[in-house]
Amino acid sequence: MNCFIIDDDDTTRLLIEDMIGKISGVAVSGSFRNPLEGLEKYIEQKPDLIILDVEMPEISGVEFAQGIDSSTKIIFISSKKDYAVDAFSLNAADYILKPVTLPRITQAMLRVKKDIQENHDAFFLKTNDGYQRVEASDLTYIEALGDYVQIYSSTNKFILNGTLKAVESKLSKKEFLRVHRSYIVNLEKVEKIEEGSIIIGKKLIPVGRSYKKEFTERINTLDL
Repeated sequence: MNCFIIDDDDTTRLLIEDMIGKISGVAVSGSFRNPLEGLEKYIEQKPDLIILDVEMPEISGVEFAQGIDSSTKIIFISSKKDYAVDAFSLNAADYILKPVTLPRITQAMLRVKKDIQENHDAFFLKTNDGYQRVEASDLTYIEALGDYVQIYSSTNKFILNGTLKAVESKLSKKEFLRVHRSYIVNLEKVEKIEEGSIIIGKKLIPVGRSYKKEFTERINTLDL
């Protein structure tokens, strides 16, 4: 799950960044003190979640939320209770009073993460002329290539700017598993397992030593 943090208070913003670093499956893909800069980057990146301060210069958090896609989850943070009604009228995922604590932000993040994972049956992946809908079940494997990731479906390949960790956070752990520092596979698409490798289609994918135990536990073998 990718998230933005937007707060003009540097101390609070950096503290939340540090807290999120302790929560598995969540990556901070943008951190901004200026909400207008955050809005510009939001249009480019479309994060899953925004942790958003209410009282900020130029535009408020509520005004910011009114101008973005309603599918983006929002956790509002504020030193005052006064804005809670406005926040929840925008279907806020949560409203946290400052000072933000690790247990409180973890509770909110895990609830949002669960909701996103349960509803991620399809993705819109960027192409040269827009975005194409791809069913999660149609994805075969994902490969990291430097600052990019290549996402393979049964019929197409998509190249995106980002990290494998960020992609992993958006995938259902029921179907997908990281098997190498450079690969995530759809377990339903694995056709054959050889010594230290997986075969999907014509692709030979290595299984990293540190990932082997979990992979072995997840596959269903029948040894007679």
